[in-house]
Amino acid sequence: DGQPLTRTHWVDFSTSLGTISPTRAQIVTGSASVAVTLTAAARTGTALVVASSERSSDQLAVSFLPGPPAGLSLLVSPAWLPVGGSAAAVLAVVQDAHGNTVADGTAVSFAADLGTITPTLGSTGNGEARATLFSGTTAGTATVSAQAGTVSATTPVAFVPLHPFTLTLAASPTVVVADGQAAAALSAHVVDRYANPVADGTAVAFYTTLGTLDP
Repeated sequence: DGQPLTRTHWVDFSTSLGTISPTRAQIVTGSASVAVTLTAAARTGTALVVASSERSSDQLAVSFLPGPPAGLSLLVSPAWLPVGGSAAAVLAVVQDAHGNTVADGTAVSFAADLGTITPTLGSTGNGEARATLFSGTTAGTATVSAQAGTVSATTPVAFVPLHPFTLTLAASPTVVVADGQAAAALSAHVVDRYANPVADGTAVAFYTTLGTLDP
């Protein structure tokens, strides 16, 4: 009836998540309430807390929410792209200090120092935020980064040149004595359609209509 109790009663507490201390408490004579402490678990979820005393009981739900970003892992797939606008998927996974996925809507910023990335600002859903990386016309290694709160991560992505498109042949000197011994050094400069030097190991064959080549 809401009136203070006139004799000693005990109240038992339980929870489906986290811990309660103490789990049993005494209501002293003349009082109508008792206090205990619910300590959050290290994982997110909803705790169902039950209090019971003799023939009466009540329950309530308490939500345990994730903490702020404390860890971020970054994955780009594939890890290399041909130059010229090829695309790779960028995935950032953000967790709190206890490994829980952070709250939906947590802001994540993306950046790349080569090529372009979009969007540059995203938000998490189930702890994940996504973006797309596009290669530019310049070959090299792009550093892709993501940041959520005070945590960040980076990963490299290679932008590789295309197949040979233009070959420029040079000789030094361009005039040699026809004595069977004089030689000229030949060099071939090979680039792709965007003027990037082709990949190391690209085969180049030399031919001549007069004299000999070595090798």
